[in-house]
Amino acid sequence: MQNVEQLYDVKAKRIERLTLMMNAYDITDETVANLTSMIQANTGDTPLFVQINTGGPEDNILLGSKACKVNVDRKFLQSLAANESIRYRIN
Repeated sequence: MQNVEQLYDVKAKRIERLTLMMNAYDITDETVANLTSMIQANTGDTPLFVQINTGGPEDNILLGSKACKVNVDRKFLQSLAANESIRYRIN
């Protein structure tokens, strides 16, 4: 073992962004409200992107926010996983 680092430091160096993926037909006012409250409760340093699938496998819209950044922790990821219409990818 050559180097020992704190888990927080490793996470900060390794996670470049969080991408939330949704189908366009799954986006409702309730979904938006829930997602907005989760993001506001988990502000941090990781850039957030939203990928919306509008139909076929190549029909995606990728939206990024310079102002909206999140803290990617276990609680936040569990909240995302509990919502069936949202999938996520850590890049």
